Amino acid sequence: MRRASHDGLRSGVISLFLPSLYKEGVVLSLDLIAQLGTTSPFIASSPADSSEQSRNQKTLEWHKHLQRLVTLTTARLIYGTDGITEDDVTKLNEYIEMMGKAVLPAAYLVEIFPFLRYFPSR
Repeated sequence: MRRASHDGLRSGVISLFLPSLYKEGVVLSLDLIAQLGTTSPFIASSPADSSEQSRNQKTLEWHKHLQRLVTLTTARLIYGTDGITEDDVTKLNEYIEMMGKAVLPAAYLVEIFPFLRYFPSR
């Protein structure tokens, strides 16, 4: 895996992805500027707007933009195509979240109760 990633992402090859990276950077910037028009974590908000829920919502919106950028860029680097849609990004994020939950310790009862290993699944 290390060799494959080194071959695919060495400095001579990464320049092929620069137009795509620039494009996604512009899209991210425009999305964040559009969000600044409604809410901004950099501008002091009014006391009525300083609730914990409001701050969490602002953080969540920024997180969604950055997660979209990272997922889309990574998928484009791995698969080498610009044909990845927003729907594909959503599916990839759902899959990553599902796999993250599956690998957590004690995610399955058989890890807590090893004797369940000997029972049929259905």
